[in-house]
Amino acid sequence: MVVAGQLAGMAERVLGAPLPIGIRAWEGSVAGPQDGTVLVIRSRDALRRLVWSPNELGLARVRERPSQIWGLVRRGVTRRPRISEIVKLALRLKVLGPNPSTPREEARLRGAPHTRSRDRAAISHHYDLSMAYSCGYFASSSDSLAQAQHNKLDLVCRKLGLRPGMRLLDVGCGWGSMIIHAARDHGVHATGVTISTIEMGEHVGERNYPAYASQQMSRGRNAPGGGAFIESYVAPDTHMRPVSQTMSFLESAGFEIRDVHALREHYVWTVRAWAQTLEDRWDEVVALVGEGQARVWRLYLAGGALTFEEGRMGVDQILAVRRSEHGRSGMPRVRAELVAR
Repeated sequence: MVVAGQLAGMAERVLGAPLPIGIRAWEGSVAGPQDGTVLVIRSRDALRRLVWSPNELGLARVRERPSQIWGLVRRGVTRRPRISEIVKLALRLKVLGPNPSTPREEARLRGAPHTRSRDRAAISHHYDLSMAYSCGYFASSSDSLAQAQHNKLDLVCRKLGLRPGMRLLDVGCGWGSMIIHAARDHGVHATGVTISTIEMGEHVGERNYPAYASQQMSRGRNAPGGGAFIESYVAPDTHMRPVSQTMSFLESAGFEIRDVHALREHYVWTVRAWAQTLEDRWDEVVALVGEGQARVWRLYLAGGALTFEEGRMGVDQILAVRRSEHGRSGMPRVRAELVAR
């Protein structure tokens, strides 16, 4: 039984091209180029997961060098394998059996969607990290990630026209980087609220969204939660929508849209910086959260960078104002003054 060779044959039929990575199976067989990225399959359980979930979720559950495989599949799959093909291969490789238990890294939520307790658990699963978990703003190609995050905070403050003595409410304040920056550098009285220790915009639910809006990730109508992997491992109960829908909600609530700023490319650069930090400090991350969770984040960041790079997801800042009874907006005369003030 040459496991690697049979897996490579299936993969090449699906991709319609030679396998660009190597495979090494648990019984010692190898296939494909071995001088670059190599997928190491350590046990039959990994393949059994794919038999039970022949999709991105099953692939994620394999958890062996996942980031490269994710990018390959998202970019190169030309057809889905037939169930009969999968079953025949599974029989030859002797991997049929009960569905393995769900990996502990998958979210386990209880209760009705978008109750306070379930939302708190979903948000905590995704965002409770000691970092500024949002898109940076790279004003220069030489900006570090820390500088880009500082740029983004200052950009928001300038768009809001913050001045000493003003009051700022940050809904979904996370670890407080925004309110700290606004209070320290712009002299405002800042208050942050959240149902967890993090940002929460994508988790409030479609029904509740008209009452909440901020800088948001957006996507088309397909897989509004991001797909099976993201919804199970990274951001459970999340819902992203096209930016046009967000603006419609804001207008229905009586706001006037004054500025929309697409930051999609900035998120690509941000995610790549996060991914590099993860690799540079891999041992520290594993010691902190375990190897399984570290692999989840490696896969998530690799897939996220690709998704934003290809334009299948975006992140946008929307500036909206509530006009006075006389129709005054308080906005500057020209757009250039908006970010310069």
